Amino acid sequence: MRGRRTSGRALQIVTPPQVRVSAPARATLLQPPNRWVVQDPAQGYYDGLSGAVLRWQDGTVRARVRLPGTEPGA
Repeated sequence: MRGRRTSGRALQIVTPPQVRVSAPARATLLQPPNRWVVQDPAQGYYDGLSGAVLRWQDGTVRARVRLPGTEPGA
């Protein structure tokens, strides 16, 4: 992990929705800019810890910002 911190890289783990992470993995993924990305065929991508909707941009995932009233079905 030290090499990742000094090089400015982030750890992004992509899993299907049924996967659970261990406590040590969760602790690592809670440290920004690390992220647990859940890929759900029906829902797309979302953050496995916060549930934030994500989108791919320049080889990484970013939180999708939605304006109030623009959610699907709104």
